[in-house]
Amino acid sequence: MRTRRSGSSRVSAGRYHVAFISTLAFIGVAVTPVSAGDATAPRPNVDPPWRSHIRQVDAALLQRDVSGAERAWHEAYNAALRSRRWDGLLEVGNAYLRIGEIAHGRKIAAVKARQIYLAAVSRAHQQGEIDGVIVVAHAFAGLGEVDLVEYCLRIAERLGERTGDAKARERIAAARADLARRRSDGVAGSAGIDPLPLLSPDELAGP
Repeated sequence: MRTRRSGSSRVSAGRYHVAFISTLAFIGVAVTPVSAGDATAPRPNVDPPWRSHIRQVDAALLQRDVSGAERAWHEAYNAALRSRRWDGLLEVGNAYLRIGEIAHGRKIAAVKARQIYLAAVSRAHQQGEIDGVIVVAHAFAGLGEVDLVEYCLRIAERLGERTGDAKARERIAAARADLARRRSDGVAGSAGIDPLPLLSPDELAGP
């Protein structure tokens, strides 16, 4: 939906902030401040707790075992929630799309993946992870969610201004240019997915 930018940007920001908080409450993510030095930061050479379950998801999908993939996905999802890490939520959101491609269609799976990506970008924001916010922006681009791509980029820009990191600002500018190019080339919407509504708690209950 396109309206005049000066007023609509503030409205969109408020709307998506409410969407973030509602989504986090629906799927059980605690909205609490996290310091930059929190133990949620990735540790070198340590397999994150959700990763083995995602490997099980992919192994099951190779066998066309949707039920097994969904069971492993739930384990991965719970592990990602407990980890309080944005990258865990991003990976389980991606895995859910892979299940959907075999089980019930990518477009249907994208509804729940969208919710998980919202939680991922909220965590990245809380943790001051500029690159995490950028990565999630690309995930939203894959769903054709233009408004949420822009929202992520604005979060990244605010984080960059806060840190005063010139290299971070360069990465954000490069990401914005890349995403704009993908959109103009039709790459971002190539999955044929329209912008999606928020889910109710019941709809978020299972795959």
